[in-house]
Amino acid sequence: MLDLVYGVVPVSANEAISTVPAPPREAVLLGTDTGAPMLSTWRHSFDEFDQPIEWVISWCRGDRVNFVVHLVKR
Repeated sequence: MLDLVYGVVPVSANEAISTVPAPPREAVLLGTDTGAPMLSTWRHSFDEFDQPIEWVISWCRGDRVNFVVHLVKR
C-alpha cells in the first residue's frame, strides 16, 4: 500500500515487542484498566536507500493476544 500511495517500498524494518503496563490513554481506548498488562510493538521501516519511511507503535491488550508465525525454509 505504501508503494501505491507514496511511491515507497519497505525493504527492511526493526521491530520490538515489549510487555508494558497500560498507559491511561491506551487503557481507555482498549477498554482495560490503567496499568493492566499490554504488549507494545514498535516498528521502524526503511526503503531501499535505508531511508526511514514508517514509524509504527501498536498496543495490544495482554488478555487478547495471539501470535501466528509462518516459517519457511529458504
